[in-house]
Amino acid sequence: MSKKTLVFIGASGRAASYIIIYSAIIVQSLFLLNIGTFALGFLVAFFWVPYDTLVSQKSNKNHRSLAFGRRTGAQGQGMLIGAIFGIAVFAIMTYVTPGNYALIYSPMLFYFVSNIVGGIIFLHNVDEKLTWKFLNRSRDAEDLLSSSETNVAGASNDPENGNSKHSLPAHRKAFLIGFILLATAYLLSNMNGSIAKPFMQIYLNRDIEQNAVFILIAIAPASIIANLIGPKLGNLADHVNQYIGITVFSILAALITWAVINVNTLWEFGLLEVADMTLATTISLLLSNIFSRISIANRGKVIGFSTAFQDLGGSVGPILGGLALDAFGVKMPFIISIFIVLALIPAYLISIHKLKPHLAEKFEENPED
Repeated sequence: MSKKTLVFIGASGRAASYIIIYSAIIVQSLFLLNIGTFALGFLVAFFWVPYDTLVSQKSNKNHRSLAFGRRTGAQGQGMLIGAIFGIAVFAIMTYVTPGNYALIYSPMLFYFVSNIVGGIIFLHNVDEKLTWKFLNRSRDAEDLLSSSETNVAGASNDPENGNSKHSLPAHRKAFLIGFILLATAYLLSNMNGSIAKPFMQIYLNRDIEQNAVFILIAIAPASIIANLIGPKLGNLADHVNQYIGITVFSILAALITWAVINVNTLWEFGLLEVADMTLATTISLLLSNIFSRISIANRGKVIGFSTAFQDLGGSVGPILGGLALDAFGVKMPFIISIFIVLALIPAYLISIHKLKPHLAEKFEENPED
């Protein structure tokens, strides 16, 4: 099945999930609401994994983070438009027709239509055959993930990697160590990213501000702003050394988290949250770049694997954060987050060091456009 067909299935599935959630609200069914929410989360993978694979195939490796950043920027624009429209309709309908859930939650019908239309446009306009050709293919001749399958099948499955050689066992061992360490660090990093965020409102409500609307205003813009400047962050990630980037951005993220639990005003928290999300997005773009370079023939599998680890870490984090909050107080999830982000720096550095010589698409010290 083609990648753009999978993207269309994901978009259509997301559209259907909005209808299920909308119906659940109208009939006030918790069962339907759970089904719609599960479907929405499940079908996201059908959308983003093939989408990101196409982004990788259609972009110059030297500007791969920028390509992902442009995708993030477009996503941020959609989030902004959807949020403004949804909140405006919700507020107006709540005031004009209080209790009329069909009108109050009618923006979900807009989200349904937008997903269907977007999926159809993507299906008809994207040409999967148009992919980026390497400027110097000799620099990217080795694909160890494809090579390991070649040893079993007897032939390479990579159309752009016909010159792949059987790797030496030592090379393959270093590659596997680096890949496993990178995947593990990525899982723990996403677990860490969700260990404290679900409890921000609790922390703010207890220590800084009791007004729920003001808290929402302080928290909500951070993710949208970080996404909107995604292209700038992607360009930065393309030009920074991977070791320096991971180290500096992670240390800054730890310092910001420490500052977050020591602020006294809501506006200070809001600014720090924007900075935190900006750093998190930059690190994510840098890591997405690395994952996309591991294999060409099996790029979709690698991206799918990283997405699975991302989601697994994101689901485990809130559980651990909740246990820490109950046992040691509302600040403990944030404190744990600081130690984890610092502890993961050497894991990322070692994994990148092990992987870099064996990436199917090599990093270059002086990349050409």
